Amino acid sequence: MQSQIEELEVRYKTDISRLKSKFQAEIDEIRHHYDSLKKVKAELENHLKKLQVGIKEVQDRLAEEQTLHETTRDALSAAEKRNGSLRGEIEELRVLFERSDKARKTTELELHDSEQRLAEVTSFANRAIAERKKFEADAIQYQGEIIDIRQELKIIDERVSLKFLYILTNRENNQLSN
Repeated sequence: MQSQIEELEVRYKTDISRLKSKFQAEIDEIRHHYDSLKKVKAELENHLKKLQVGIKEVQDRLAEEQTLHETTRDALSAAEKRNGSLRGEIEELRVLFERSDKARKTTELELHDSEQRLAEVTSFANRAIAERKKFEADAIQYQGEIIDIRQELKIIDERVSLKFLYILTNRENNQLSN
């Protein structure tokens, strides 16, 4: 029995040694696996930190882009309002231009009519001046004729007066002689 006990003892020791070796190998493998996982974890943590930094940068850029988008949208809105205002002003200017062009054409027509009337009035005035000069010349001529006629009348009047005196004197002489 002793031999069986020893045999059992050797077998247990062998089994224990084998199990110890097996467990030691498993522990070493687990440690190796643990170290590998630790490295992977460190790499993943580094990668996570890089990703977090990248996410932070992307979030910052997103915030900047959103701010820029808001600013651009406000600028676009202001530009659209200004565009609408300018379109209104352009329309007003177009209407004013059409009115002024129409007024210019009307003024040109009135100017043309005025020029024609002025030409007619000038022609009439020139004819009137010519007729006035003719009338003045005729008046001067008639004045000369009137002066001549007055002189002739004066002469005739003097002759008539003389003849009348002569007749009266003759009549008185005839009456006295009678």
